[in-house]
Amino acid sequence: MTSLRQDAINLINQIPENKLAYIMQIIKGIDGLMSQETIPSAKNESNDYSDISREGARQAFYELRNEAKENGLQNMTLEEINAEIASVREERKKYQI
Repeated sequence: MTSLRQDAINLINQIPENKLAYIMQIIKGIDGLMSQETIPSAKNESNDYSDISREGARQAFYELRNEAKENGLQNMTLEEINAEIASVREERKKYQI
């Protein structure tokens, strides 16, 4: 076992039992970092992202841009976008364990 892995285990062992569910969510969320050559897709629930091409990603981007325009959101400033993200994150915290 490497010293880095041992350090990680030691840190996890120090976490109170009632906080472990939160830590597990974080660890599961970094799964994408383990396979950086792929682009995750919400439509592809098998976790096999090999079928997503650069063109597919570009098409998804343009679709999102058009959707923003249709909803009058195409002119949002970076500050407005960040405020919206912060708002959603705060709302989500209310429902997390």
